[in-house]
Amino acid sequence: MAIMSNDIMYSNRGENEWRSPSAIALQNRFHNKADDLFSLGKMQKRLCTWMKEKTDFSASDVNNISRFLLSSEYEFARMLLRSRAESLGEIKKDVDDLYPNDNPLQLLYEKRENLIDELLKINFVSKWGNAIAEDDSWQIFARHMPWHDDYSRESIRRFFRLIGKIGIITDVLCQKASDYGINVDYSQFDEFVHEQEVARLTDERLANAIEACAEHINSHADWAVVYLVLRQYYGWNDGMEEFQRRINALKFTKKLVECKDVGKSINSKKGGWMNDRIEKWPSNKQKKFAEVFIKAINSELSK
Repeated sequence: MAIMSNDIMYSNRGENEWRSPSAIALQNRFHNKADDLFSLGKMQKRLCTWMKEKTDFSASDVNNISRFLLSSEYEFARMLLRSRAESLGEIKKDVDDLYPNDNPLQLLYEKRENLIDELLKINFVSKWGNAIAEDDSWQIFARHMPWHDDYSRESIRRFFRLIGKIGIITDVLCQKASDYGINVDYSQFDEFVHEQEVARLTDERLANAIEACAEHINSHADWAVVYLVLRQYYGWNDGMEEFQRRINALKFTKKLVECKDVGKSINSKKGGWMNDRIEKWPSNKQKKFAEVFIKAINSELSK
């Protein structure tokens, strides 16, 4: 489940606080790729296996035991596993304490958004994407953490506290709640995912998707396809006049045909086939454009 994507949407900074393009890109990546970056079930298994293998010492092997217990890798594994265990109780309580009409998925999603923004304030998290790889890269990440910097001790504690919570929440959002004994009703899960998808289709992303299909927009009638795709698949409830105003207000870098006469284009089609679901349209250039446009939107949402 990919989640929201908008620089301004994610920014909880002051309006006048400048941030570098790389900081903005990292923030967007952490939110947009949260399911991949913070689902820690596999990492937990790797860490448990690693610790089991590394603790196969004889009772007299004091020097190796001491080196192991003082290593950055051991401290990383110990603190992450402990944080996940401690976070589980908190997440369970959050779900159990909900009112009957509350949606636990929405609650946890919003909580994860806030926790990720907190995590991004820690300076060494920029390399977290390397640590989550399914190999031993976490050991490199662990060795690079500022363990011996007195000023960073609180940042390290906060990092593990946040990463533990984010990890559990992510697994729940990825339909793994039963792995943790958390009771979540996933019957409306698809609707929840769709709501997040719709929220991520910002004006900038929409403009990019439209421009990616510019060769298909040769007349006013082609905008009717854009309108119907957005209405049927992405929850746009705007009337046709409002849709035209919004489209013409978008910042395009390419010269496109003006968006107008959407209603006229739809209602003038013989047989009214454009009023059907797009998947029921006859195989024509409009249906091909619709399919290409949907792919372009999904490509934008996956970034």
